[in-house]
Amino acid sequence: MARGSLCIAQVGVPLHSLLRHMHRMIITLLLGDRSINEKLCILIVDDNRIMAKILQDIFRVKGHEAEVAHSGSEALGKLERSCFNCVLSDIKMPDIDGIDLYKAIKTHQPDLPVVLMTAYNADKL
Repeated sequence: MARGSLCIAQVGVPLHSLLRHMHRMIITLLLGDRSINEKLCILIVDDNRIMAKILQDIFRVKGHEAEVAHSGSEALGKLERSCFNCVLSDIKMPDIDGIDLYKAIKTHQPDLPVVLMTAYNADKL
């Protein structure tokens, strides 16, 4: 996948199973040829505070820095003030949805990897 590409995948597995494997999937996607042990700084964007905390804990336990934003506008503010290796964002959010957040990020930081996720299936997007 080329830098700046948008990839949306629908995964039909239970949440607990997905969370178990999410760290490796995302880190492998983001690191490419770099070492799997490289520490990343990840911005997690999700209006669901429980899901955001679970993801933050997963990445921290694996040795990465993880910051949380609970809205698209909060994420844009954090991106202006801090440097991140990637953004992991929910698609369905009330103020700025994940697709619009992706577009805003790519306008200012075209090489920043953005992974979009959702609990909804494709026909509900």
